[in-house]
Amino acid sequence: MAQALILGSDLINALKALDARAAMKPTDYERVVLLARGHITPSTARELNREMTIQVPVGYAVTLTYEQQRPHGGLCRHASLSHPNGINPAAAQVLLTGLGFTHTIGEIPMWVEKGPELPGGFAANFLEPVSGDLSELATR
Repeated sequence: MAQALILGSDLINALKALDARAAMKPTDYERVVLLARGHITPSTARELNREMTIQVPVGYAVTLTYEQQRPHGGLCRHASLSHPNGINPAAAQVLLTGLGFTHTIGEIPMWVEKGPELPGGFAANFLEPVSGDLSELATR
């Protein structure tokens, strides 16, 4: 039977601390482009972001980065969630909300990253502008 993810004060504080750390070291646009084009492998990116990852008591690995998604603006939160038994959407939403995301799953861009080194073999990734304005992600 799966354990319930309870958003208690310890978890809230851990997520807020992770958000603060990520905000202090945003990923610049050039590195985001290199990642998107495959010039930096996902495993290398995970290694670079190790300090931006926490383990949640019920088994989730939560990585948060701030990324410049446009050459001149577009600062976004990028959360990557993984779990040995897969991602529960309700638990994912609780974690995203705790990280400061203001929109719900289904409203924000989401994609799956696969890899044998990931718990459960994959991670669910979520992206949202820090401002909350999704129009910042529109292709111009």
